[in-house]
Amino acid sequence: MLTRPVDRVPVYVSAIGPRAAKPAGRRGDHLISFANNPRYVKEELLPNFENGARESGKDPKTMECAGHFA
Repeated sequence: MLTRPVDRVPVYVSAIGPRAAKPAGRRGDHLISFANNPRYVKEELLPNFENGARESGKDPKTMECAGHFA
């Protein structure tokens, strides 16, 4: 038997490239990435994620972006 959660479970979508970041913003609630270049993340990945979020009517400022930089 499955018990549904009371609150909606947020979906983190992984994206490493800008082509994947845009649909991640459209479909997901948050972004997680293992792209390891902070400049690339700031200048290419996040803008595409934010554009995808805006296209689907979401506010990217309310969406978490998590990454791992090694």
